[in-house]
Amino acid sequence: MFEFLKSVFESSKERFKNPLLGTFVISWLVVNWEPLSVFLLSTKTIETRITYIKLTYSNLIILPIVIALSYYLVLPYVMGALEYLIKKAYKIRKSNQTGQKLFDIQEQQRIAEEEAILENIKANNRDQVDQNRQIKRLKKQLDERDKEIQSLAFELTNLKDDNVIPYDKKSPEMSTVLFEKLKKKDLINSFNNVCVLILKGSSVADNTPNLEEFISLGLIKFLKNTMIAEKKNYEITDVGESVLNKIRLDI
Repeated sequence: MFEFLKSVFESSKERFKNPLLGTFVISWLVVNWEPLSVFLLSTKTIETRITYIKLTYSNLIILPIVIALSYYLVLPYVMGALEYLIKKAYKIRKSNQTGQKLFDIQEQQRIAEEEAILENIKANNRDQVDQNRQIKRLKKQLDERDKEIQSLAFELTNLKDDNVIPYDKKSPEMSTVLFEKLKKKDLINSFNNVCVLILKGSSVADNTPNLEEFISLGLIKFLKNTMIAEKKNYEITDVGESVLNKIRLDI
């Protein structure tokens, strides 16, 4: 007897391990909880309870079977569809994350390129500033050189003026300047003697004292094609005559 009950129990245990049977039992208990409660907990007689359950509740077996079959047969497809949708959603999410990362990398690259361009512009600006400074420095040096050249030219002009005074017949003050120049150098008598020779029509020797200076001052000038031996003919210029008149008045 014990062995029989044990075998029945083992057989029932194996059946309950079947997913379909377990699902049916659970669905039957869920669907028929109300008639089951009436049957187990009611205080009426068993015949009255059974009669009441038969009259009040129907489909005590069909609906649990439908639920069990649906769960056993349809649920795998539902789970497969859910897994497919979840996998697809995961791929989309992963793709979006990858796209976002790529976008971030591209933005970082663009920012790095813009920063490199900015650094190049700054470097070029620094070079331009340095060039402008160098140009200003060179211009300043050139200005200083020009001033120095002008100063040297002015000094050279002053040195020349000590020996040469430009001849300008139209300047009314030239004769006075030349007269003072001769007087300062004590050349009055020498110039007067040269003028006397010229006025007499005599030739003037090349070695006559201060002759070259009188020519450079524009007081006398050489007459071309009048050279006799080592002597030349000269004539007194207009300004030279003015200076000679001042000498005569001064004497």
